[in-house]
Amino acid sequence: MIDDTWWELREIRFTRAQIPWLLTYLEILRNGAWPSAKIASRSMQQHSNGYFVPLSLLVAEIETRLELCGSDGGIAELYYTYRKSESDIARILNCKASEVIPRIENVIRYMAGWRRKRRTYREWLQHKRGQNSSPSVK
Repeated sequence: MIDDTWWELREIRFTRAQIPWLLTYLEILRNGAWPSAKIASRSMQQHSNGYFVPLSLLVAEIETRLELCGSDGGIAELYYTYRKSESDIARILNCKASEVIPRIENVIRYMAGWRRKRRTYREWLQHKRGQNSSPSVK
C-alpha cells in the first residue's frame, strides 16, 4: 500500500503519490500531528501551534475532496486510512474485489492536483470514460 516515502507539510502538493500517503495517515493528521519520518515505527511527531492552522486546513481539504468523490471516496478511506482489504471492501459493497481498486485509483486521480477539479466526480468519470472509449487517432 505504502512505501517508506515521507513528506514534510510544506512539500504537500496533492500529487498522485501523496494522496495515498495522506489518506494512510489521515487519522494522525486529524489528531493534529504530522507523521514522523520513522514510518516503520508508526510514531507521531508533534509540532508547535504554528503547524496547527496549515495542518487543519490540509485535513479539511482532504476530507472535502474525499466527500466530492461520494461513495468511492469512502472506499478509498476504508482502504488507506482504515486498512481494509479489497476483499473486505468488496464484501461490504456486495461487489467483486476486482472492482474495488479501479474505483480507488479513480479517487486518487480525481483528488490529485493543486486545485480541486472543476467538474464533479461523476462528470469527471463520464469524461474520462468517454476519452477511453473514443477511437485512437494515429
